[in-house]
Parts: sequence; structure tokens; C-alpha cells
Amino acid sequence: MSSQLKLAKLWTGIGIALHVFQLALWFFALTLLPLSVASPLMGLSYVTVALLSGLLFKENIGTRRWIGILIVLIGITLVTRNDLPKI
Repeated sequence: MSSQLKLAKLWTGIGIALHVFQLALWFFALTLLPLSVASPLMGLSYVTVALLSGLLFKENIGTRRWIGILIVLIGITLVTRNDLPKI
């Protein structure tokens, strides 16, 4: 088996393991939070993927992506905070 195939299998296994871990965390979050709060928190996956792609794979995170990350974080904050006035 070539080294590229071994590396591909390794990354695939790591990806599957991380997905299973994320699913377990999701079920755990649902035991602690109402769905209306937990669901918007899934938007953090977009932020995490963007940040990790920059750190691990040296991908360029341009201005547009930073603005998108900021908008996602503001939206999550607005939806999950209870002390804000109701509209």
C-alpha cells in the first residue's frame, strides 16, 4: 500500500472520529439546552472550520471570511442571550 493511501486512510479515520465526537457533544448539549438555543450554536462549526483551516492547512482567511465569521458570532450571541429585550 502506498504512503499516500495510508495517509488518506489516516485522515479519513480522523475525520470519522471527529464527526462521531461532534455528534456525541450535540446529544450532550441537547440534554442541557433547549433546541432553540442549541441549534444556533451549530453555526460555530463554520467558525471552527475556517479558523482550523487557517491554522492547520495555512489557508488564506480573507476579509470577507472574517466579516462572515463576525456576522455568525454576532447572530449566535443575539439568539442565545436571554438578557436582551424581546422584539
